[in-house]
Amino acid sequence: QEPGLKDKSAARSAAQDAAMGRVIRGSRKGKSLIFSAKTRLRKGAVKLRAVDYAERHGFMKGLVKNIIHDPGRGAPMCEVV
Repeated sequence: QEPGLKDKSAARSAAQDAAMGRVIRGSRKGKSLIFSAKTRLRKGAVKLRAVDYAERHGFMKGLVKNIIHDPGRGAPMCEVV
């Protein structure tokens, strides 16, 4: 073998790797545990409270009891009575 043959093949394989592009993010994540959402601290689903006749035909009226931070959301939640 020629002494420079190894270097040429290594340079060719490096050039082919660079030409392939990036790995798709979804396939990179796959079933890995580090990309999964941390759901154990979430507060639960947001629901509307039950409304009576006056609120159905007029406007909603309530009292905000508590403002809560939910780790799974970008906005705060509140408890309305």
